[in-house]
Amino acid sequence: HPVPESAELAPGEVAGFLIAGIPLLVCRVDDQTLAYRDHCPLCDDSLAGAQLHEGLLVCPRCGTHFDVVHAGAGPDGTHLEPLPLLARDGVPSVALREPMGAGT
Repeated sequence: HPVPESAELAPGEVAGFLIAGIPLLVCRVDDQTLAYRDHCPLCDDSLAGAQLHEGLLVCPRCGTHFDVVHAGAGPDGTHLEPLPLLARDGVPSVALREPMGAGT
């Protein structure tokens, strides 16, 4: 699923997108662009409004820090759900799993 706007993120920026009905966050750390589902596993809420601080994404609701460079690792074994972000024909795209039974 194309996410061309993610290419425009500056280092330290976070943006939310709705792709195929799924809310996700894309963030830029130095030269890396990373994508995650928009869901905090600790407070079970959206990460909308989250800020990046030295590679750590801070949940605006509960204050939990997640290391986005290291697969969204959080405290006590929790983690964000990373999504593969790749370039298809030069356009950033995110890979989303198809729902069970899709395409049949």
